[in-house]
Amino acid sequence: MKKQIAVILAAVMLAGCVQVPQNVKSKPDSSVSSNAELYTEGAITYSDDLLIKTPQYEKLCTFTLTQKKFSNKQALEKFEEYFDKYCKDRMVGFDFDYEKRFIGFELTDEKKQYPANYPKISDYESDIISGKVKADELFVDNLKVYLVLRYGVLSCLNKGHAFEYLRQKGIAAEQSSIGVSDPTWYCDITAKYFTDSDDKVTLSDGEISITQAKQKALEYIRELCGETQIKPVIPQVLVVDMKGQQGLSFVVAGEYEGVPLDAHEMKTAGSMEYDGYSNGNEYENMPAAAFMMSSESIDSILANECRYDVSDCSETEKRLTLKQALKIADEKFSQQVRLKVYRAEFVYTKQVIKGENGEPKEYKCRPAWKFSANPANSATRMFVYVDIVSGECYCYESRG
Repeated sequence: MKKQIAVILAAVMLAGCVQVPQNVKSKPDSSVSSNAELYTEGAITYSDDLLIKTPQYEKLCTFTLTQKKFSNKQALEKFEEYFDKYCKDRMVGFDFDYEKRFIGFELTDEKKQYPANYPKISDYESDIISGKVKADELFVDNLKVYLVLRYGVLSCLNKGHAFEYLRQKGIAAEQSSIGVSDPTWYCDITAKYFTDSDDKVTLSDGEISITQAKQKALEYIRELCGETQIKPVIPQVLVVDMKGQQGLSFVVAGEYEGVPLDAHEMKTAGSMEYDGYSNGNEYENMPAAAFMMSSESIDSILANECRYDVSDCSETEKRLTLKQALKIADEKFSQQVRLKVYRAEFVYTKQVIKGENGEPKEYKCRPAWKFSANPANSATRMFVYVDIVSGECYCYESRG
């Protein structure tokens, strides 16, 4: 699901003078309110509808994120809690023991197809509790529901209502399990929102504004994820045409002490993370996605950006301003591309640190300015980061 594309910087002839937008759009809680904050002495330019997002925070830190983990016994208990609450009613007539499986090893019978190629929890429950059998992920995946817990922490939940609706409409194809099926795969997106809005959409139970829907979605997500150090936030909302009603797809990111973790825009192809970054480091910025058909609940949350524990938090006093960061970005890339910035935001980046098995062991997080830009004479977009402590500047490109 995650694409990796190497960064390619196209050399572009520089020409013209600085353009400053007539109106700078900011979130209501933004501390940036005038063009005086922008750097206007270089080749960098700004979109007329430039959006600046600067969150309210009390302190800035560098810190480490690690996957939250419960004991094997607690993990099994939590899995049963989620199953009873969100899956049981959807699986009338199913053999529950047959459907509940775990990822630790694959069965050797080549005739078995997913998910039956993974062992049943009921066959190994005592060995899982004792640790004799590895069971990092517990799951159910059939044509009605999809539930995954990793180390006892919710990873994905798909209640299947949206998929069932689209299948009945002939929009989604028949399949044996729904997995991470998302309506945005099958339906047109008619609008995108990066800030709160009073604009209304019509869900299955009536009209609701974008702002109200975001608030309700966050309530449901908090309920699903429980008490966590990383809090859920919704930086982007997509309005989806479901052929008979509308739905809302939410980009769900994490937030620590008021500052969001970096999250890539939805519906954009190209480099999402890892070796696409120009400084050679690997970063994780793939957000979670939640979907709402009715304001009464969310139908799915695919991935969980609140699944981390925070450690090694060290407060930093040095902080580059927006103007200083823009100057650094301009000086870094002006000889290669001419950037036209359409969004500036303040985020924590998540550098991937791998373990001996090659899988992410932890994430090192640092505060940075992030500039989303359209390079002149190019079909790509660039996402430029300036570390507010060290001043390091790097980027990746997206062809979406």
